Amino acid sequence: MFTVIIYGTYTGDLTAHLTISFTDLPIKTLSDLVAQSAVKPLVPEGTNLDTLLSSSTGGVYRQVADKMLMSDTLPGCIEQTFQGKEACLTDYTALLYVARANCSKVYIADEIFNTATVAFMYPEDAYFGANIDFQFQKMHETGIMQKLFNTYWSSDAVCSSGSSTEADSINLEGSGGCFIVALAFYGLGLLTLLVELLWTKALKRHPLDCVVY
Repeated sequence: MFTVIIYGTYTGDLTAHLTISFTDLPIKTLSDLVAQSAVKPLVPEGTNLDTLLSSSTGGVYRQVADKMLMSDTLPGCIEQTFQGKEACLTDYTALLYVARANCSKVYIADEIFNTATVAFMYPEDAYFGANIDFQFQKMHETGIMQKLFNTYWSSDAVCSSGSSTEADSINLEGSGGCFIVALAFYGLGLLTLLVELLWTKALKRHPLDCVVY
């Protein structure tokens, strides 16, 4: 049984590595985006990225600006991306959250050129300003802020949709359940043997005496 388990684990691991699915990502950079015509760049109107691209005078930024479409809102920009005809260009933090929640539908390109941070803005003389500063400081000190960032914006949490998927090897821990089941059967057989020896040797009884009709 040990040999069968090891053989099954090896063949399963080998099969997993030989059947890896690979899907090429057609758009990885801005140059890839402007080099094709099936997917159009889409930018939320009035954003800093809209200004950056519109005011560019040359290079790939100008090429993107010549092809880009405008979206009224950020949610609308992201929603149109799901249809597969537009690529939403906006702040990285917003795209990271969307990609994490919809990794089977969209992915983030390799080229990142407009990274933004998460921030809150309120009037300088706001009466609640000191209280908000205090609460944010406490959230930072207790690790709540980092926990929220890791939950909603951590790049480690984004699944690699569409890219090559690498199969994890089946280690001893992964096949441990098979060994546990085998040991359970071995233990059951040993227990049966001990009961039979006790019945025949210690109690001097015939094995047929314990047959239940």
